[in-house]
Amino acid sequence: MNNTFKAQLTLRNATFILSVGLFAMLLNYFFTGAGGGRHLAVLLVPMALVIQTLVMHQNGGLYPRLPRWLNYGLVLIYAAACFYSVYYFYLNYEQIAIWRQGRYTTHDFIVGLMVLLVVMELSRLAHPLLFWVNVVLMGYTLWGHLSPIDFFWHPGTSLYRVVTSSTVELATGVYGRYAQLALTLIAAFLLLAAAARGFGAQGALVHVMQRIAGRSRHTIPQTSVLASVSVGMVSGSGAANTAVTGSFTIPLMMRYGVPGTFAGAVETAASMGGLIMPPLMAVAGFLMAEFLGVPYWDVVLRGFAIAFVYFASLILAVYLLSVRLLPRDPITAPNVPLYDWCKTAIFFAGIILLMVLMGWYGYGALRAALFTAGFLFAALMAAWMLFMFVLKDPEVTKDARGEPDYIVGLLLIVGCLLFAYAYRDTNWGATIWIAAALGFGIVTFIVPSLLRRIRVTIETHAEMTAYLTLLMATLGIMIGLFTVTGFINRMGSMLLQIGQLDMTLSLGVTAIVIPGIVITVVMGWIFGWLAGTGLPPTATYIIVAIIVVPPLRQLGIDPWVAHFFAFLLAIWGELSPPTSLTAAVASRIANVSFMRTMWEALKICLPITFMSFAIFVRENMVVEPGWLQVRDTLIVAVGTCGVTFATFGRFMTGRGLDSAMRICLALLSFVVIFHPDDMLAVYVGALVLPSVVFGIWRHRQVSGRPAESKAEAEAFS
Repeated sequence: MNNTFKAQLTLRNATFILSVGLFAMLLNYFFTGAGGGRHLAVLLVPMALVIQTLVMHQNGGLYPRLPRWLNYGLVLIYAAACFYSVYYFYLNYEQIAIWRQGRYTTHDFIVGLMVLLVVMELSRLAHPLLFWVNVVLMGYTLWGHLSPIDFFWHPGTSLYRVVTSSTVELATGVYGRYAQLALTLIAAFLLLAAAARGFGAQGALVHVMQRIAGRSRHTIPQTSVLASVSVGMVSGSGAANTAVTGSFTIPLMMRYGVPGTFAGAVETAASMGGLIMPPLMAVAGFLMAEFLGVPYWDVVLRGFAIAFVYFASLILAVYLLSVRLLPRDPITAPNVPLYDWCKTAIFFAGIILLMVLMGWYGYGALRAALFTAGFLFAALMAAWMLFMFVLKDPEVTKDARGEPDYIVGLLLIVGCLLFAYAYRDTNWGATIWIAAALGFGIVTFIVPSLLRRIRVTIETHAEMTAYLTLLMATLGIMIGLFTVTGFINRMGSMLLQIGQLDMTLSLGVTAIVIPGIVITVVMGWIFGWLAGTGLPPTATYIIVAIIVVPPLRQLGIDPWVAHFFAFLLAIWGELSPPTSLTAAVASRIANVSFMRTMWEALKICLPITFMSFAIFVRENMVVEPGWLQVRDTLIVAVGTCGVTFATFGRFMTGRGLDSAMRICLALLSFVVIFHPDDMLAVYVGALVLPSVVFGIWRHRQVSGRPAESKAEAEAFS
């Protein structure tokens, strides 16, 4: 027995112990709201940083070139700095947050500096571009008075101000609103993904979508689309979505003859769509609700319209390319175990419950996410026990082997007892938690495999929360430095001045007047594209929302339109050249060229580019839910589908006539999307829609011949 417990003394178990602590403190906050988000952040941000440090150390080491003992030493130093900051803030929170504002002690400064250095070093390892942006901003903050360019000049400030604004001031920086959001609302929604991962629901989703794709090769690539939109509902990262679903769908597509580049591009485009799909919306949806001061459900209602347009065009593009590249011979549809169908049904039932709680019953987003996560976990656990003990499914019962995980059982028992003590004065509170402690004690020895599922759930939630907390803390530093230097105000003022001046473009005897607002939008798009080339969508959205959105609002643009412009630009930035982490992951799985995969995905993702500008004309898509929203959404969907067919479809075998017909269709589609006259757009859309339907029928007639498909597939590869 002594050797058994010694075997439990591992780094992974140490990480799990911290994960349970983080999980328990978050649950307590979700139920009680004790202390508020700022107090929660000063206690849990350092703990999240320690978890992130341990996870990174286990995934290859923090510094692979350094000796192992030195890596352990640095991990201990980072952990000690974080834990000391927790201890210090716990004792001095009220003094720092209220009484010492603007006049912090030397001890405050040293503790803040320690945390800042840890965040900066971890961001250097996890988000190198964000790290260097912050380094440049720190230099700019210190020595802005040396700038030879008037636009960038500012009086400069001290190192003391840089450190305090990034840490102990609490309004911005490491403990600011972004880190608080990561540990509250976002962490609550991440419980859905953690429960799904703990019981293998994500893999089941892919298998079920593969079965739904049917017996045709042409529908096999749609597996990627369906799986990515399903997993994307609870995933905040395009790269993570690609890694989860692409590991199944890309080999599946290639097995049935799909060229590697096409398979990678489809998975990339589908994963990008997963970032648009509610309820998570790449985490940016929560930030949008925060910026606008509205319930999160209001953002979700508008997000569905954007997602509908994107996936309508994406499904059409993937189908047209599949018909061109793949033969028409039928295939055998795979059998999917009943357990996978059951897990998939539970997952979608959870998503429906979340929507009903927020939309029908008016629950707050955090409360709705918490109840939904509880339902999802309980239902998945009940299904697991049903197939384990009643139906004795061989795929499930083989998971029952293994020794009890005493660490997991002990921590869960202790945690339940602590909750019982905390809720001792409530009706049934202590009784419920004591019963749970007894239950976990029994499960530890009788059903150890269930504890492994619970462990995966808690570890997944802690890892995702720690990663996003580090990202948000890094972004908090960036925005704090932008604020200290006054760069946000100067950039906003410049964009506002541009928007108030029209530009006249002379073309011989005629002249075209370009409104200043159009120039401002284009400049904002270019700025967002440049920011998105190396930053994750969350970072891009925050930067665009802070710098570009305010001048757009002052120029008369509706706040919803301005923020969804920033949102779509952030999503497009994840794919934009020359960098795209999502395309990089997909190309690595497919073992094909990264650049070709990215460019093909860019063509497939054309709807994002068009919608970024279409919402300025068809603003009812995002301004006011209702019939006008439905009308504008359908108009834009018809237009983007027309452009999609003009890009990937074929009317005729003759290249000249076919090109002419496709160009005409594209021009009509642009009228549908961008012409300000709504009735004209409806009338032209009535021509475009049957043209697309007719085009799909013709495309099937003139494409997909065996020799032609083989030649095109080889060219695509």
